[in-house]
Amino acid sequence: MIVNVGNHQIVGTREEQQDNFGVSDFLPGEEIPSTGVFGIVADGMGGLNGGAQASKIAVSESLKVFDKLKNKQNGKELLVISFKFVNEQVKKYAKGINSEGNCGTTGAAVLISQKGLHWISVGDSRIYLLRNKILTCLTQDHNHELGLWNEVRAGKLSRDEAQTDSEASHLTSFLGGGLKLVDRSLRPMPLEDRDRLLLCSDGLFGTLTGDRIRDLVAMDPFTQTAENLLQAVSEKGGKHQDNATVVLFQIQDTAAEDDLISQLKSQFKTPQPQHKESLTRGTFQGVKPLSDTAETSSGEKQTPSILRSKRKRLRSFAIWLITFICIIFLPSTRS
Repeated sequence: MIVNVGNHQIVGTREEQQDNFGVSDFLPGEEIPSTGVFGIVADGMGGLNGGAQASKIAVSESLKVFDKLKNKQNGKELLVISFKFVNEQVKKYAKGINSEGNCGTTGAAVLISQKGLHWISVGDSRIYLLRNKILTCLTQDHNHELGLWNEVRAGKLSRDEAQTDSEASHLTSFLGGGLKLVDRSLRPMPLEDRDRLLLCSDGLFGTLTGDRIRDLVAMDPFTQTAENLLQAVSEKGGKHQDNATVVLFQIQDTAAEDDLISQLKSQFKTPQPQHKESLTRGTFQGVKPLSDTAETSSGEKQTPSILRSKRKRLRSFAIWLITFICIIFLPSTRS
């Protein structure tokens, strides 16, 4: 399996960039390491003290955990251990700046390996999968909006009330806040050739519709996809545009490509000759060589011509002989 990666981010109209992202070391375009490829996006909580530093801690510490445990833990457990450790490190940082409980970050991470995809998320940063032009969000946002829609389904709240609630976007779970809710895969998800994975902060999907994101993620070349996504955000975003960050992975299944090549070879085999004569003469089946045809045709046409010439000469000779005899013997006959 080969993985390619792309990323891009914008500040928007904010005073600082509070998003951070990271990807483990590997060679894009080459077979992925046996330990897999790790990627993460973290969005420091806007309005809270130290948001930018909290997201930076989340990225750097999770990468350290991956490097330390990548040969010792399976993907599912590695991601859980990583986020638990990051949660403690962010809390430790918040305590140091007297902002415990008021400093945190979202986190959305993936681990791609030959076995498939493992993922984990806390907060409202998302992970999308694009497969066969269908975009699927793999994660659940951990914010007050989730509770509001649960109340709508229970008949306790109207749709209008849920959509206009000023606290809908407030996070109910985040790194540094105790991990009240964690969204994660329970087993590896098989990946297919040409799958694309998108990790992003809410500055993307808060501005673009799902259909627009799908169309942009599906566009080629892949090397321009991340930049195209945030160019669209910049063009549509208003005066309150949030930070936006995207990390993209494209899967290239070399085994699937080998199978396809084998199938094509079996369907387009070189035709075997049915007549040895045609093969040795280097001609198409059922057609004689041009030189043989010319000789045969020439021979057939020359034979009647020669015979006709010989007959004509014999007739001429016979007439001359008869005339000669008559000239010689006629006088003696008269006398």
